Amino acid sequence: MKNDDAPDARGATGATGPALSPAKGPAGPAEAVLPAEPFRLRASRAVLGTAAGCLLVVAILHAGGYAVASIAVANSGLKPEYQAMFRGLWLGFSLQSLVVAAILGLATLRPSAVSRPALVLCGLLPLVGGAMVAWSLASPVASVLLVAATLLVVAGTLLLPSASKVCAAAVLSLLALSAGCGGKVESWSFETRTAAEADPAARPRIPAWLPAGAAQIRLAHDPSAARTWVRFSLAGTEREALKARLIPVPGDQSATLTIPEPPGVDWWFASPRAAGADFFDGNGKDVPARAHLAFAKAGDAVWGWELK
Repeated sequence: MKNDDAPDARGATGATGPALSPAKGPAGPAEAVLPAEPFRLRASRAVLGTAAGCLLVVAILHAGGYAVASIAVANSGLKPEYQAMFRGLWLGFSLQSLVVAAILGLATLRPSAVSRPALVLCGLLPLVGGAMVAWSLASPVASVLLVAATLLVVAGTLLLPSASKVCAAAVLSLLALSAGCGGKVESWSFETRTAAEADPAARPRIPAWLPAGAAQIRLAHDPSAARTWVRFSLAGTEREALKARLIPVPGDQSATLTIPEPPGVDWWFASPRAAGADFFDGNGKDVPARAHLAFAKAGDAVWGWELK
């Protein structure tokens, strides 16, 4: 006698055979979908890639100036071993920027390939270079690119999901400290040296070699770099007397001089060639060797700068 409560002889697998597996789409099993890359990681890669681009531009610009720098150092009178050292350091800086750019490029493509502390160190290297370039006032473009690379590397590191908060605080503190190291350039305008000496703030900045007959004096001083620039008018016998206390710079060398430009003033020449002047160095006796002057060939203008 059949028991209606007993399970069907075909079992629980269904009336037509084994239990059906979950329905599959007409194209077969559904493919696994990879999770989307986190926004912070995407942003970090973009920022680090931009930093690598900045350093690549710096490396190209710096290497491009090697020929002119090599000519200048060849005419400088330095000993051959010092000339070779200078050339090596010049190319070494370009290669350093290129290597750091390559490391940042690797971190852009594979963020896990470079550790966070290594990224921070790669960011601090351009900061040091940018600070030195800014201090020498040699290339504002390179200085901006180097500092920008540092800020971008720090930002890219902090955007990484596993960035250390302690590391972030240390880096931000260092950046704030370095930003506060610069000083504002001071500038003055006087008609005579007597008027300049009457100003208590300007008096310590007046070069000792500035003639008493100097007129229309424009003076600037950068306290962070301990540099002074001056432009004045000087004519007659005092002009020739000042030249006699200086050492002339050869004409072929004067065109390759690297002269720091005082920031924020409009009375300095754009380049040695544009100045239309004869250049002189201090003789180390009456005028310090760290002082340099340019006498306009047409007119009575004189520019002077002193590096300390």
